[in-house]
Amino acid sequence: DNVQGEVQQKLDVVCNAIMLKQFCGCSKGVIAAVASEEEDAPRSCDVVMGDSAFAHGEYVAVFDPIDGSKNIDSSLPVGTVFGIYKCVPGTDADEKTFLQKGNEMVAAGYCLYSATTILVLTMGSGVDGFTLDPDKGNFYLTHEDIRIPAAGPIYSFNEANFHDFSSPVRRYLDALKEGSSSTRVR
Repeated sequence: DNVQGEVQQKLDVVCNAIMLKQFCGCSKGVIAAVASEEEDAPRSCDVVMGDSAFAHGEYVAVFDPIDGSKNIDSSLPVGTVFGIYKCVPGTDADEKTFLQKGNEMVAAGYCLYSATTILVLTMGSGVDGFTLDPDKGNFYLTHEDIRIPAAGPIYSFNEANFHDFSSPVRRYLDALKEGSSSTRVR
């Protein structure tokens, strides 16, 4: 099981190993340590890479290598979720480095793997989407300055969890289904 209590799929384990090596091995002195949903504790990059040259860096990475791995058996999309925090200058990465507030991230994003592969990324000022050209192996900017509309005709939530939501949330979702919410949209 992973730290969320979910049963790990084989793909979770394989992707976790790849992500650890990619974040830690991207360049010496960049990422100091990593924390994965698939592991119980953060790991320093020198341990991941087996090389003391990777012991220090300015940032730490947090990630879920395959978010939604339960979807694989149903041929539904999965993705990778990640965030990057800056280390406190002059200190080694420790548990507190990983426990910073979300708004202190210097970068965050997700990569959706489906009929097309889309990387959505923010570095603190705006959100952009990039689509993979599998023939060239390159990502191209295809969704510039992504914004959530103030209102719209579509809402989405996991209906299977409806009874786990608080009463106010359930009432709101019921109102959306009935078209009687403040949006007046069904």
